Amino acid sequence: MRLRGALIGLGNIALKGHVPAYRHPAASGDLEIAAACDISPGAPGICRSELPGVNFYSDAGAMLAAEKPDFVDICTPPHTHAEYIRAGVAGGAHILCEKPLADRIAAVDAIAAALSGREIVFVPCHQYRYSPLWSSVASVIAGGRIGRVTLAQFNVYRTQADTGSPAGNPAWRTDRSQSGGGILADTGAHYF
Repeated sequence: MRLRGALIGLGNIALKGHVPAYRHPAASGDLEIAAACDISPGAPGICRSELPGVNFYSDAGAMLAAEKPDFVDICTPPHTHAEYIRAGVAGGAHILCEKPLADRIAAVDAIAAALSGREIVFVPCHQYRYSPLWSSVASVIAGGRIGRVTLAQFNVYRTQADTGSPAGNPAWRTDRSQSGGGILADTGAHYF
């Protein structure tokens, strides 16, 4: 069974991470991105150039109603996740959502309530769990080759935040109303 998906958000994580994964030979036979949505003014052009043949929408509700996808991939800033998750759930779509999952505890509660009792697969996207680097570290620790581990320290050195959509607000990560908690929540979610 080939799954039809809808992508919400055409920023860098979608274009540089998710879309290439969907195009990978291991996945491309089982699924397709049939539609994409983004509210940024330059997004229609990005969709035409990066996702030829994919139906573009500037309204997620309209896209979900028209396309009725099997799954929704949410690649937008954290303050929008709860809204898009609720819309996907209402349409009966399975959901993959970028991290951090939400910007407020109330939003997490709303997400949990929307998913409760539904037969929907919901996956928050924490790609580090499957990263070859972190898999190697876990293997070394689990194998006991370095002895008993009593302390682990991770240092993340950045000079700036990753950029967002080139068609919209590339600096959303530095805007408190959109970022969902800054670097601690954005990158720290992987380590926690």
